[in-house]
Amino acid sequence: MGVGVEVSCGETPVCQRVQSKLNGLQCNGRLGASLSDAFEAHVATPLCPDDKYVPPAGAPGSVTFPEAYPNSVRHWLLIGCLSMAIGAGAVFYLSFGGGGGSKELTLPAVLGFVALSVAMVAYLCMWSGVWVEFKTSGATPRVIFLPKYIDWMITTPLLLTMLSLTGGADTPVLAALVGNDALMVLCWLVGATLTAPYKYVWWLLGVLFFTVVLLLVLRVVDRSDNSNMRVLGLILALSWAMYPILWVLGSEGTGALGLSQEVALTVLTDLCGKILLAMLVITWGGE
Repeated sequence: MGVGVEVSCGETPVCQRVQSKLNGLQCNGRLGASLSDAFEAHVATPLCPDDKYVPPAGAPGSVTFPEAYPNSVRHWLLIGCLSMAIGAGAVFYLSFGGGGGSKELTLPAVLGFVALSVAMVAYLCMWSGVWVEFKTSGATPRVIFLPKYIDWMITTPLLLTMLSLTGGADTPVLAALVGNDALMVLCWLVGATLTAPYKYVWWLLGVLFFTVVLLLVLRVVDRSDNSNMRVLGLILALSWAMYPILWVLGSEGTGALGLSQEVALTVLTDLCGKILLAMLVITWGGE
């Protein structure tokens, strides 16, 4: 929309820099940002309604993390980090015979310790503002926690493997669980980087893969001889079902939840879906 920008000037460095940034630009959502960047000032473009001003990093008004976090968000992220650290320590302690655990190190115990340790590192990254992006494209600004998706990509397959080993699942079922789980996380990660309506297509596709994961977990539970598998499967299903709900209601989706609410509910969900599940699998695994 609009006429392309053309800049004609001499050989001065400043003019050439402006020319390189502005030539050919139209009302495509980036005109205002490019003008502001070129002139190092906030340039409004009222005839381009889709333009949003994005200050350069470090400039007054720019958004950087963790400085831009509300206090409650930083507190909840720290709670998540410390909780995962305590959970990993508890799993390590139980795995080596403390608190009534077996002295023999088992594969589910190793996987549980690694999963909770990865989650701890992910929360530490988010608390420190590492790989946390602020997106202004779309109807509402949103915060994307990339470490959260890295966490999911590593920890959820590990937890599913723990559950499968405890339930005596065969290799094809385990491969199907891990594969569909990875596709689920990838779909939600891609959706988080896009704007509506495309992001909801990816969210829905992730929900479909999540449904397949739940059906496979149900299969493992039904065919297991372990009397505790129904409780373990129920904990996983109910807690993990919160992830797509928080995605669509949080900043990646509709923004119906505030950032503090989204982070708080994510931490509480992880307490059940990661720490509680891992410790119960280790405690009840041999029963």
